[in-house]
Amino acid sequence: MFEDYPTKSEAREQAEEYATPLDQLINPSDVKDDAEQWSDIDDERIRSECAESAEVIATEHREIRNLIQDRAFRIWTDGFKRVSESALAEDVPLVELIHVYNVWPNHVDKWDAYEEAHRVFESPNYRIPNDCYNQAREEVIRGLIEGTKPDL
Repeated sequence: MFEDYPTKSEAREQAEEYATPLDQLINPSDVKDDAEQWSDIDDERIRSECAESAEVIATEHREIRNLIQDRAFRIWTDGFKRVSESALAEDVPLVELIHVYNVWPNHVDKWDAYEEAHRVFESPNYRIPNDCYNQAREEVIRGLIEGTKPDL
């Protein structure tokens, strides 16, 4: 179940497959007045158009927003620090160790740790850290940009 959250390469591939190539959305003349084909436009300008399209897709499409969230969850949980029980304070509950300190105690099995981490989807009081979201968004947008590039 928890292994279903996408890796970096899986997220990029899914985003790339989801994207619509730019040449199916607009014509080269929409980007540059005198352009008849995509090769008439410099690579930087095409990349800029692809990036704009990717940003719109990432913002407006639920499937991509869900992909970003799932990837962020994987980034967050993959980054948990494993800590021995002897290094922990006795009175700190598991929920706090995971959601505040990003710590996975060695004595807690994988499923219990992931079940506690998964509360971010159920409770408004818990969130995936913003840096994980930002990294996931960048990875997914890179995939969208690749999928949006027109055939030259």
